[in-house]
Amino acid sequence: MEKSFPDRTQDYKVSYSLIINKSPEYIFPNLVEVPHLTDQEYKEGFFQFIGIPRPIESNLFQENGTQYRIGQFTDGLALYETIEKQVENQYVNYKIDLNKSQLRDRPTDKHILKGNNFEFVNIYYNLSPISSDQTKVTLSCDYKITSKMNFYANFWAKLVIKDFETRLLEAIKVKLEMQ
Repeated sequence: MEKSFPDRTQDYKVSYSLIINKSPEYIFPNLVEVPHLTDQEYKEGFFQFIGIPRPIESNLFQENGTQYRIGQFTDGLALYETIEKQVENQYVNYKIDLNKSQLRDRPTDKHILKGNNFEFVNIYYNLSPISSDQTKVTLSCDYKITSKMNFYANFWAKLVIKDFETRLLEAIKVKLEMQ
């Protein structure tokens, strides 16, 4: 029965926000180049238990006038992310280049990340000052799903991405507020 439905492409967005008790000027460099996150700072959950890697750090580079970073994850996953737009202390937007990324030799990486069913469109941080020492930080991910059952695929994609955003921002908050 599933084969009788045509593939459809739909756009989705997942966002997570929290308050970090630091100024945007202090936070921003730590979003552009995420410092090493320890096991004490990053609280793993169900998705790491079933094999989804967790972020470790990201390192900033420049090549031919293009800024990019490589996000390092557990299990050897490394995502190559080009900085598309940046407004210092306010906004930064990344695009993942999977062709330059180092994927794991796992069916999930090859099927989901390299397949034609899922595409990261934009990943971006917005910083909104609340006071001189408090900032609302929002991490958002725009993505596309192409399948016969987008509602089902998005159910899982949304859970995984929301969990990732929540755990990453909470780990960054812990790290920055302890400094």
